[in-house]
Amino acid sequence: GAGHEGGGLTDAIILVHFDFKQAKIGLISMPRDLWINAQKINHLYASSYDALKDAVATVTGESVNYFIAVDFVGFQRAMGYVLDGIEVNVAQDFDDPWYPIEGNQLEPCGHTPEQIAELTAKYADFELQKQFPCRYEQIHFDQGVVFMNGGEALKYVRSRHSSSDFDRSRRQHEVLVGIKNKLFSLQALNDVSKFFSEFTKYVQTDLGVEIV
Repeated sequence: GAGHEGGGLTDAIILVHFDFKQAKIGLISMPRDLWINAQKINHLYASSYDALKDAVATVTGESVNYFIAVDFVGFQRAMGYVLDGIEVNVAQDFDDPWYPIEGNQLEPCGHTPEQIAELTAKYADFELQKQFPCRYEQIHFDQGVVFMNGGEALKYVRSRHSSSDFDRSRRQHEVLVGIKNKLFSLQALNDVSKFFSEFTKYVQTDLGVEIV
């Protein structure tokens, strides 16, 4: 979303498949660096959500009927205001000492402009980022069922530096399962219209209440 570097790029792309006959839901994550149509798939949403839907359909062979998109702020608000936090079954201890602190992206961390120029010439990518430790914080989640508010859930699904993209996808799936479980515990589906109206304040979607 706005205010972030690459705010128009998709941080996570997940295809949700509903099998109504067997009462099952399948989740398929798309690597955001996957190249399709001569560009990375995470660039497509900035063009149009239809372009992204078409790309996901091409990769998976499954038709994509609808989309739900949420930015970082909307995600946190939906977690807090609509769901009042969720319980996530964390599969393994998770620790990331390099999680970016919002608002600290340009902090010099005690370096002079000349030193910053030297570091920029010497290092690149994550090695350069590590030269500015004041821009980061350590986050940790213990294995087991962990209650997360919106900010904590966002950190858990966004963290990149201590595990692979595949592990990141697994964590995102864990949070989606936590959301599903909270919806059932709140009996939100007993009044779909009311819940959908509240939920769509924080997301973009082409779903309508009549479809839900």
